[in-house]
Amino acid sequence: MCYDNAMIRVRKAFTLIELLVVIAIIGLLATAAVVNFANARKQARDTSRIGDLKAAAKALSQAASNADAFVGCTADGSLLSACVLGANLYLDFTTLVDPSTPGADCVENAALIAAPCRYTIWKNPPGVAPERDRHRVTFYLENGAGSLGAGGHEMTQDGNFQ
Repeated sequence: MCYDNAMIRVRKAFTLIELLVVIAIIGLLATAAVVNFANARKQARDTSRIGDLKAAAKALSQAASNADAFVGCTADGSLLSACVLGANLYLDFTTLVDPSTPGADCVENAALIAAPCRYTIWKNPPGVAPERDRHRVTFYLENGAGSLGAGGHEMTQDGNFQ
């Protein structure tokens, strides 16, 4: 039996179209992974913020029961990290720093929050200096957590989030 070499074709490589299709699919998958990773990071920072504020609420509640006064954060709009609770240090508030840096994510709520991307303490009600049982803390969430949506929020003196 005799074979004609022109009739036998051996495929040795991928065509250009096949390579482009594979590269496009890999690009789409990589884009989806990067977007999901960015959202996961935002969600993790929001969870960290909520955890920080819950710890602060417990410390402030304990300070109120011991009648300790705020020191270092009595001006309206002070950073919570400047607070010291009298002689008793229930929580090192200097460690309460928002996990992100000021940037595009927080600028949109600059009107609500005096120092975007920072935990800020305000007097409650107006005209009264922040005290252990008369204050609110403002904070910012990037994606939202639980019933709190993205954007600026407040924690009242009793630890409730709004």
